[in-house]
Amino acid sequence: MKKLLSMSLGLLMTLLFALGPLSSKAQDLGHFIEGSYTRVMSLAPEPEPLPQFDEVARFRIEVEYDTSIPMTSSDFNEFLSLAEYSGNIRIVRIMLFDASGNPIDTGLITPFDSNTADSPSTHHRSFQIVGAQQQMLSDEIVIDARSLVNEQMLATIIEVDAVSSALHESFSPFPRLFTTELVSPARVDITHATLFDGLLIQGTADVIGTYTLQADADADGVLDDVDLCGTSNLAETVIFRDWYDSGVVNYVDGDGCSIMDRYAACSVETETRNLFSRFRPLYNGPSYCEKQVSYALYDEQIITSIEARLLRDALYMSYRGDDR
Repeated sequence: MKKLLSMSLGLLMTLLFALGPLSSKAQDLGHFIEGSYTRVMSLAPEPEPLPQFDEVARFRIEVEYDTSIPMTSSDFNEFLSLAEYSGNIRIVRIMLFDASGNPIDTGLITPFDSNTADSPSTHHRSFQIVGAQQQMLSDEIVIDARSLVNEQMLATIIEVDAVSSALHESFSPFPRLFTTELVSPARVDITHATLFDGLLIQGTADVIGTYTLQADADADGVLDDVDLCGTSNLAETVIFRDWYDSGVVNYVDGDGCSIMDRYAACSVETETRNLFSRFRPLYNGPSYCEKQVSYALYDEQIITSIEARLLRDALYMSYRGDDR
């Protein structure tokens, strides 16, 4: 029995690949900018002191992009490189630290997340000018991310301007920053404000970089590069044949395959065998592969014995209900 179970499990994992290729996705990127904090100013009509910033010494900015969004405007020649985008910013984080590197939460900065933001709007511009001798004249990044917060439009605008240091390593296929310490610090202005209130944080950047995001296209908690099921069925519970709910949680295993993915792989096996079974009597019931799934899940300690029994009962009932 153990040998049969092992063979069945091996066949099942092979069939998971027959469900189709893993989801392909653009390689999304992030930029980080670190530096020394200089000062903060209130943008309120009647400015008040901001003691929350008294211990701030350094900052770190992280901006993450959807690189599949095309440019809205561009200009590339011998002296100029310009790339502009709308709607490509996913995340903007602004983090503050004291002189010892401990994080400081002022309670005054709201992170931007396009997935959860109300009415998000973003603009990204990368801009570089060089002289006739290819010397750096200006290298800039402008990040503009806006969303409704408490029924007010909150704008986070980040401007990084380097005069004699290059920020961008390349502009194609997407702007990438050098990952390096800057020889000459770049000016950084962070505006975080509504129409009636807000902050202007100023500093100088001395470290920049580009990082690759670890993608999870189907949001199952398993990264794409190790996910055997790139488009998982993530229904809350295991449902058989689109109608019979087992009540068992649709767990996802360490390979990124949900319980419903495993049963779906069995459907592929059944369809393949039916190609060679046209002269055999029709059988209306679970396949051998489907019957073995609950045993394999229990053997892997993904489900309990009670859940295994519920899955088997629901599997058989889903076929008996064909004449419902």
